Amino acid sequence: MDLILYLLLALIVLPLLLLFFPVKIYLKARVADGALEHILRINWLGITFNPKRFSRLDRKEKENRQSKRSKKGKKVREKDKISKTSFLVRQAPQLLILLRQLLCDLWKAVDISSMKVNADLGFADPANTGVAYGFIHAAGSVVHRHIPTFRYDISPVFDDKIIDISVSSTIRIKLYRIVYAALHLLCSGNGRRAIWILWKMRSS
Repeated sequence: MDLILYLLLALIVLPLLLLFFPVKIYLKARVADGALEHILRINWLGITFNPKRFSRLDRKEKENRQSKRSKKGKKVREKDKISKTSFLVRQAPQLLILLRQLLCDLWKAVDISSMKVNADLGFADPANTGVAYGFIHAAGSVVHRHIPTFRYDISPVFDDKIIDISVSSTIRIKLYRIVYAALHLLCSGNGRRAIWILWKMRSS
């Protein structure tokens, strides 16, 4: 009997302990000459995942298949659309409060260990290059205030038109914080009301 009790306890405790092991995400990306190149690795418990990259052609084919299915599906009346939109507008303040709460909880689950941005920017008009350079520096200072590990190096190019941006980052996701955010959402009055609103919109 004691052995069965210990096994049940282990089955409950061990999955909870796994939530305290963070998911590590390594990202390297570069945008140059209108092309995007990136390397993405996700590591958890020593297991590395390399998500498959889908091309734009694959996405277009998927969108075409979905559009064909939607044409064959039920047609939504214009009157129903108007009623749903007006209902959503009335409930928007409540949903925005909930969204702010959810984003704050999820932000606590993200730990950005490092983030670096290198960019060479140049536009046809040197004045636009100068304006963009000043704006990016101001935005970078704001981001650095909230993410101390953020580093950036922007080089303006006044005699050529070029956009070359490289980003490298290491991010840790705390799974137990995501679980807390979900529980906080479900247990709060605003969360239950938002679920009721979404359910009513879907069923109507």
